[in-house]
Amino acid sequence: MCDLPPLQFKLRRHILRLLDPFKLKPTLQEYTATDPTEMENTNVTSSGTEKRGLFVWREHHEMCLLREVLTHEPYRFRFGSKERGSAWTAIACRLEDMGMKVNQRSVREKFTRMMTSFKKKEAQEKRASGVVVDFTEKDQALLDIMERMEKCEEENEQERQKENYDKETVAEMRKRAVERLGETRKRTNVEGEDGGTPEGKRKRSGELVEVLKESVRATRNREEAEREFKEREMQLREQQAVNQQNFQQSILEQQQQFQVQQQAMTMAIVNAMSELVNKLR
Repeated sequence: MCDLPPLQFKLRRHILRLLDPFKLKPTLQEYTATDPTEMENTNVTSSGTEKRGLFVWREHHEMCLLREVLTHEPYRFRFGSKERGSAWTAIACRLEDMGMKVNQRSVREKFTRMMTSFKKKEAQEKRASGVVVDFTEKDQALLDIMERMEKCEEENEQERQKENYDKETVAEMRKRAVERLGETRKRTNVEGEDGGTPEGKRKRSGELVEVLKESVRATRNREEAEREFKEREMQLREQQAVNQQNFQQSILEQQQQFQVQQQAMTMAIVNAMSELVNKLR
């Protein structure tokens, strides 16, 4: 047993007991070398009682998290939206099924730290020139996620701009409609006070008559087209019924011919067998 103060030894034994379900028993050197930010306290509720559990993020845990983030893509949804929260909850549930003691908040904060650290690393590598840097699988996954996040942010920004443009367009159209309505009412009131102009009244009456005539013609054309369509549809159905009847009749005749041929072949076989038997006698 290593020479440790009693308090440190008890703490180490307690940590090993907590990590035992995950088969992750780090040595004392591994524990002391672990980044404190990688050790998280997560709330695990059982039968209404809140307990504190210690979970240490390893590299394979981080890769599982990144794969789930790539699958669910919570960054597709707006920040603070219900859909975004549901995506993070689904990620946490998937990781819990893999045996990790995590919750929605812990996976979200862990991913934020990983992405922040990766962006700092990327910035440092861009500033450094002529330096060869190892690019791991985790770095590639983070890079893919970062590119997807930027693309989704652009799409969300375009969607917001489109919504704002639509709102402004609707507001402008409403404003113009109100202005035209006000001008029309004002002009109507002025004409009513002046007694109106006979020529203007006749012009408006003529336009109204033309509109009514055009409406009647359009209605008649539509009714005529519907009637022709129904007639063609009925003729087509009748033709299909005749074709179906002819087809069934043809099948019946073929079956009858086949039966006659079968009977003839059977009789021929029987006669041949009879002749053979007579010869053998």
